[in-house]
Amino acid sequence: MKRLLITALLSSMTVLANAQLPQEVVATVNGQSISNAEFQNTLTSIIGQEKTAEIQQAALNELITRRVLLQEANKLKLNEKEEFIKQVEQAKDELLINALLRDWVSKNPISDEEVKKVYDELVAELVKQKEYDVRHILVKDETEAKNIITRLKNKKASFEETAKKSSIDAPTAQNGGSLGWSVANRYLPEFAKAVAESDKTGLIAAPVKTNAGYHIIEVLGIRPRQAADFDSIKLRLREQMTAQKITQYVNDLRSKAKIETK
Repeated sequence: MKRLLITALLSSMTVLANAQLPQEVVATVNGQSISNAEFQNTLTSIIGQEKTAEIQQAALNELITRRVLLQEANKLKLNEKEEFIKQVEQAKDELLINALLRDWVSKNPISDEEVKKVYDELVAELVKQKEYDVRHILVKDETEAKNIITRLKNKKASFEETAKKSSIDAPTAQNGGSLGWSVANRYLPEFAKAVAESDKTGLIAAPVKTNAGYHIIEVLGIRPRQAADFDSIKLRLREQMTAQKITQYVNDLRSKAKIETK
């Protein structure tokens, strides 16, 4: 349940609807009624659980506990304290702003056609880029790196086995140095430059130095960058587009407002 359940205090306080209470009232706390409407709203807020008798009891217990705590807070006049009043005003402001943005979004929905158009534009740009299937061996010493390249070129060593034995990049070493498919700019700058300049598959002739050490790099494959399937990305894309439109809406409101700073 999303809301706090304080069940330890409730066994003596729990009151289920019975013949002594009006039908629209499910419980009373110090003479104050808890309506069936409140109870049903609490049940509705419980997501993903069958509304069993146990769940209904827990929901009622929560309502009773909240009412007890609210009564005590009011008794202590905490609702009259200046800090509390400030927090309430801030919360009201946030709720009102959120209501405004939700209202604006509902009146300015993004159509499926708009989402698909943006997706197609992104795909058109993506396929202009390349992805590389790369594996590497990372060592600290340049001489060792050159020796490994020589052995690999002369087929006196297996790349995969050498990576497992010699690479200090532990996460990839056990996979034979495999980094999988990726665009080059996700790597360290020097590494990325060497991969991007490779126009064919195979072992890069010289070790590549980065702040991590010396890399022996082999390019296993080159292909146009792959785009995610539309159905798998359209929800996230719509959310991003909505966020951009909200930002533009807010900026438009600011541009129309008379703002003075002092």
